[in-house]
Amino acid sequence: NVSLRIKRDGTYTRVERGCEGGVEERGAIKMSESGRLILKQKTKTKFHFLNKEVQVEATGESLMCPVSWGERMYLISANIELARFAKAAAEKINTSDFNDYISFCDEVNAGEEPRMSTMTTSRALLRVGDEKGKVRGQPELPSKWLPYLLKKPIRGHLLKLFDCPTKTNYMRGKGLIDLGSADGVMFGTTLFLCKKGTQPEFPASISVLNVEEHSSLIEWTVYDGFDQTLPFVGQTVVSKRPEF
Repeated sequence: NVSLRIKRDGTYTRVERGCEGGVEERGAIKMSESGRLILKQKTKTKFHFLNKEVQVEATGESLMCPVSWGERMYLISANIELARFAKAAAEKINTSDFNDYISFCDEVNAGEEPRMSTMTTSRALLRVGDEKGKVRGQPELPSKWLPYLLKKPIRGHLLKLFDCPTKTNYMRGKGLIDLGSADGVMFGTTLFLCKKGTQPEFPASISVLNVEEHSSLIEWTVYDGFDQTLPFVGQTVVSKRPEF
């Protein structure tokens, strides 16, 4: 859960809370010539629900990109390093942890945005009260990331499974699906594996690592504690998150 409060005096407070604690960051804010917000950290306080707060000096800088969508205004982190993204694409590495533009597009494709509540796990920040605002057309994202928004929901199947899955607190492996660039799939896109049978199940996610015209190499992840079944050949793949 992340909140950002911008004050009239040009300062901000950003709070991020997790299961065990969080971080409170304070600093100055200004707008760049390109319209992005520049957040310059001054202090950062780490806190734990069971321990005392620890304050540290912070001199970092981050960028936030305003994205309007109808009556709504979002702030999305613009800290993506294009060189790192290009390297990840060349090496077929999952990018979901460091590209908030793609993550936001995935949420739109999955039907999670536009959100109707303030309760969310999204890294995209929504202006207070805008969860009631109507949307029109597509979000006004930078042109580089607009192709990640699907024109319509897509549906396909898992064609192959490769190698033995690795296991820690989750299981992860690779496979091939019958969806590709002709369907609007892009490197880094997140899709979902539909459950088997009628038993309620948290949908397993897959991330696209390499795209051909009619097929894509993917990485699937199944987490412990969610009673998820392992992927199987023929399993249905969708862009809209299945209900569970």
